[in-house]
Amino acid sequence: MKKERTETSPGTVPADSAAAAGCPGLSCPVFLGGFMASGKTTVGRLLAERLGVPFLDTDDLVERLAGLSVAELFARRGESVFRAFEAEVVKELLPLRSVVVALGGGVPTNRELRSLLLERGFLAMLSVSAPTALFRAGTSGSRPLLDP
Repeated sequence: MKKERTETSPGTVPADSAAAAGCPGLSCPVFLGGFMASGKTTVGRLLAERLGVPFLDTDDLVERLAGLSVAELFARRGESVFRAFEAEVVKELLPLRSVVVALGGGVPTNRELRSLLLERGFLAMLSVSAPTALFRAGTSGSRPLLDP
């Protein structure tokens, strides 16, 4: 299938993007990737609602699987353990149909996962400027890659 679309503004993802990508009737998952605070969760919820399909966020699923928040998982067990949980979650989601999935920011940088995402679904990469990402991420302490 290997379809990818890049959007520069979270508000511009069309509801028919899956059909345009060769997934008519949303017969394949729509994956949203991008840097942290690029709008994956916000766009994902809006798109799923518009399409009438479930929305999933890999960070939420990793937290359930690990029994820790993403920030706690990074702090206690390290990024490599977080990435292993993240890969496990993504691989479990690949067979799903008619779903919108917000990916963790690092998922599309993993060559194996990116290849699987492109084979099994539609991958839309959202972009964001560095100043906007920093502004959106704030200082909540929930973004481990920004914390000292």
